[in-house]
Amino acid sequence: MFNNTNIEDYITVAASHNLGFNHGQWSTFINLAKARNLPVWDSEVNHNDAKGTGTRLEKAIENKVDGLVLYNAANAINLNNGTLTNAVYTWMDLYLKDEAQPVNIAPTGIATQSSTNPSFNKGPELAIDGDTNGNFGEVL
Repeated sequence: MFNNTNIEDYITVAASHNLGFNHGQWSTFINLAKARNLPVWDSEVNHNDAKGTGTRLEKAIENKVDGLVLYNAANAINLNNGTLTNAVYTWMDLYLKDEAQPVNIAPTGIATQSSTNPSFNKGPELAIDGDTNGNFGEVL
């Protein structure tokens, strides 16, 4: 489609919905999309190795796609109480693995916590900077 149309004029993301388990076509698809300055998503990711060649989730991550749409993800959420099934945690372990990086939130060595406003159930015991009035600044 990229070679025979000007579809890139009408879309904002290249989604590989029909790439399916044809994992060997990823590099071609990604290169065509990148040549047109389009981000690449797998729009029907699952974690089922139906062909014994790896799951779509694994292969999409391996090929460093820009986005994922998890197929039937709502089935992994208890609609009565919002709890998540173990499948959700398995997916997150895969797609957050290389992306999660520890961050020092106080690079200068000074951390502040000024959100101690009792109206938000944040008591003064949470203030680590001595500011207990719930504002950024001095008590007036």
